[in-house]
Amino acid sequence: MGAMTDRGRIYIVYGPPDAIQQHTIDGVPEEIWHYSAFSRSAQFVLDEGKLPRTGNKVDLEFLDNCRCNEFRLQTPEPK
Repeated sequence: MGAMTDRGRIYIVYGPPDAIQQHTIDGVPEEIWHYSAFSRSAQFVLDEGKLPRTGNKVDLEFLDNCRCNEFRLQTPEPK
């Protein structure tokens, strides 16, 4: 996981997630990173209001559509 990847960038900026769920959706690998105490200073750009967020909790979804270990962030990118 390099710094130039979506997962690497999130890890560097926000630190390690509290938990990671890994599974496959229709053959596409998926990871969901759970942050239970996400930084209050972090702001998200909402994508049609669909950011999975409860209070200070955030779940970030990454998909590897190419199945080449290149997971792309699916939820809005922290700004």
